Amino acid sequence: YIQLDDQGAIDLSEAYDDKIGEWDKTTIKYGYSDFPDGENNEKLSAILKEAFAKGAKYITDQDARPSAGLHPHAHLWDNGTAPNQELDRLMKIRRKILNDFSAKAIREGMPMSTIEEVLVPIYLLHRYQVDATSKVIGGMEYSYNLRGDFQSSNVMLESEWQMKAINSLLQTISVDNLRLPESLLGEISPRAFGYPRSRETFQSRTGPAFDYLAAVETAASVPFSFIFNADRFNRLMTFKARSADQPGVDKVLEAVVSAVWMNPSSDRLDRTIQKVVEMEMLKQLMRLAIHDIAYPEVAAKAYQSLDNIKTYAKGRSSRKTNEDGVYYQYVINEIDRIIDE
Repeated sequence: YIQLDDQGAIDLSEAYDDKIGEWDKTTIKYGYSDFPDGENNEKLSAILKEAFAKGAKYITDQDARPSAGLHPHAHLWDNGTAPNQELDRLMKIRRKILNDFSAKAIREGMPMSTIEEVLVPIYLLHRYQVDATSKVIGGMEYSYNLRGDFQSSNVMLESEWQMKAINSLLQTISVDNLRLPESLLGEISPRAFGYPRSRETFQSRTGPAFDYLAAVETAASVPFSFIFNADRFNRLMTFKARSADQPGVDKVLEAVVSAVWMNPSSDRLDRTIQKVVEMEMLKQLMRLAIHDIAYPEVAAKAYQSLDNIKTYAKGRSSRKTNEDGVYYQYVINEIDRIIDE
């Protein structure tokens, strides 16, 4: 658990807990208590009632792990009480670490190229919290309740909370959060002999050199892969059919497309980063449009969003002063390729 202290410095004083969790205590109490004959069911039920009354929840690993999960409080490796608020907090900490990141992160005498191995887990520090926050979108509070028992019923999450989660996820792919200091980029040398790339480094399209844009692409793929999950969009559609208060497919697609495509930067490096993000989003949206399990209405709306991006790209490519004309023509060609198939 990482914090910022009052002076804005990294605080690791509570990095690790030294106690067992509340649910561990409940499980041990439930599994090992011994009651007189005839009282077992009543007493065991009382243990669970007490735990749930304190706010404890139970969701299995098979429901907490998948990217299509929908319980807002069931995921691995996250902290906090609201997933999106914890993501916002973690992004501030990540930015602080990246701003201060330097060769001091590796030992004396190590190849400068090994800075990358230390950088990767910091650059992707938020990846598990992105997973957690995505489950708010098309999410539901639920329990494995039995007929006549005391557990809560299934409740769709409020639209406002879902849109806040979308906004938090979109902040993770903003240029400000993807940019790395030039001073750091200048320190990461090409891969030294005997230190090949591995699963602990970013893949590279630039040979031995550190591929800055590969890091950007990887970071962008994380939220988009969760946002555009086909099960999630099917839920957005069906939940909207059940309640007009739900955000639905249209609102989510509009928020993502607008945030990613409609504010091109005039700064050359920032614009390069934006293009990588745009293409990663486009790739995930295309996958949703042709996904085998996407309901026809979901696929139709995904195709509509692709058409909207195509119309925008046509408008941008036709401008004589637009330096991105060739890029936008490529976007148009990629969308046409998917539609033609």
